[in-house]
Amino acid sequence: MSRTIKLDTIKKCIPLILILILSMSCDAPRSRRPIAADKNTTVGSLPTFSGFGSTESGNTNNNNNNNNNNNNNGGQTPGSGSGGQSGSGSPSGGIPSEVSHCQWSADGVSGYQSNHTVFGPYNLCKSRVTETDIFIQLKNPVNDATVCAIPTTSSNNSSTYIGEPRCVWATNSKAIYKISLVKNRVGYGGYSMTGVMIMKDKQEWFPAPYYQYMLVPDAYLFCMEYLALNGDKSYCYAFNIMGKFISVTF
Repeated sequence: MSRTIKLDTIKKCIPLILILILSMSCDAPRSRRPIAADKNTTVGSLPTFSGFGSTESGNTNNNNNNNNNNNNNGGQTPGSGSGGQSGSGSPSGGIPSEVSHCQWSADGVSGYQSNHTVFGPYNLCKSRVTETDIFIQLKNPVNDATVCAIPTTSSNNSSTYIGEPRCVWATNSKAIYKISLVKNRVGYGGYSMTGVMIMKDKQEWFPAPYYQYMLVPDAYLFCMEYLALNGDKSYCYAFNIMGKFISVTF
């Protein structure tokens, strides 16, 4: 009798245990998510998905981004002074020399080279000094979430990620925000960074096969890991349909 009661109690607790595990997995630090090792993945083998980028409009080929490791309101404002890293307080300085070849807005109103359905007008530029540094400028400030960048590599019109997301608060339309990315996905350190995925670190509802709310960067990483492990593109198709990202090839 006691054994039956214990088994029934354990069975009743299983759903609660699963909920706790899922909730813990959703609380990973936004700027440093763990990167899983893909099964049978080595340099030269790319589990890729070719659909990303269909929601973007505008020309980004001449734009580059800088990345910031800190979730602060820093940045650089075109106009005067010398450039510096974002995340150091109020926007100051001018256009960094490593991205002076790209187009930037001086007034936060005009001078944006590209446009996106979710983010609106923006400028994006890759550093000509450091491969993994990008800079971004958004006409429409984002106040409800950080803006994250994920480094990617491409082959034959397909792409996959090569490092974890790095995020920054982009709350000033005149500021140029730097994001310093890393190539730390297991088995992908030897690849060149040929592109970047930009998305808000914000919860969105994702349809089948997700059937749940997820932070957008987590949904992207899950689809790519699932594709690499199982060869199933269904999650990536669902992620792509939502269009909550900018996909840029340099």
